[in-house]
Amino acid sequence: MLAKMGNLQHHFGRKGKPTADSAICHLCRAGATDIPYEEYDVNAAWYDSYLQTRPWCRPPPFSRLPLLPEEELFFQFDVFHVMHKGIVAEFVGSAIVTLLDKGCVGDGDVLTRLERIYDELSCFCKREGLPLHMTGLTRHLLSFSKDADYPCGTWFKGADTYSVAKWVEHKFRDLDAPSWDEYRQSIYETAKHANDFLGKLYRNGLWLQPFVVGPVIRSGMGFLQEYRVCAQFAFEDNKCRYKIPPKYHAFCHITHTLIEQLGRVGSRELESNLPCVISPLAWGCQLDEDFVGQISALSRTSNLNGAHERVMNLYLLNLPKYW
Repeated sequence: MLAKMGNLQHHFGRKGKPTADSAICHLCRAGATDIPYEEYDVNAAWYDSYLQTRPWCRPPPFSRLPLLPEEELFFQFDVFHVMHKGIVAEFVGSAIVTLLDKGCVGDGDVLTRLERIYDELSCFCKREGLPLHMTGLTRHLLSFSKDADYPCGTWFKGADTYSVAKWVEHKFRDLDAPSWDEYRQSIYETAKHANDFLGKLYRNGLWLQPFVVGPVIRSGMGFLQEYRVCAQFAFEDNKCRYKIPPKYHAFCHITHTLIEQLGRVGSRELESNLPCVISPLAWGCQLDEDFVGQISALSRTSNLNGAHERVMNLYLLNLPKYW
């Protein structure tokens, strides 16, 4: 949808064998020859190509909106889909399957052991007051039909990803794993960085103070680094775990944008701790999706005849209850 709206020639659907014109990102040349998208630090090859070329042949209508420093910046990455429904879902799915790989869930077939994990996860969420909408863990929910698959959490509610990530941090913090302790520590650190990054953003407002942005950046960069370490450990174990998808690169941009904004903050703002860095959550769309979902639920209770008027009336009746 984004590629169609933006007339984009550079988008994640282009992922494949690198060529001179195979960039997968509309903001840079990542994915093209000699510009790997999985690099994450400030020395990454894609860093110098940021906003250097247009990702379209024909500018989309949205690019003509005023007040944009660069036309491509109209199309921002959304934290919810990049993390909750993206790279963090990839991570926690692989972390759960790693418990199976390492025999940490007792005996039995995969389904039996996943049921044990779900029971433990459910008890943890109840104890910590975290939402958990899924009613069980299955191979299907983990996109793990066979051992050669890369696991990923595909549960319907993105909020469940944060809850599972909190449980993964708790589980791997004190897990007894003497034969693979460095691997365990990397999984724990990755979960901790993901939770710290999201937690700090959600606990603060639209504009972030400099003393908040620094720890958020460190958590974001820590996640990117430790996720790569987890992938390396899995590779050495000859396991398909911790896939590095294009959304890993999208998260690189989210973190690097915070670095650039903080670098532009003047000394007066730093000294006074004025809120001067815009939160990545400004571009989030989970509230919009939730609103559409509420309307959709009302429409499913209405007869097709006169559905539009019926839905509007139901909306007006329900509005006072939630306002």
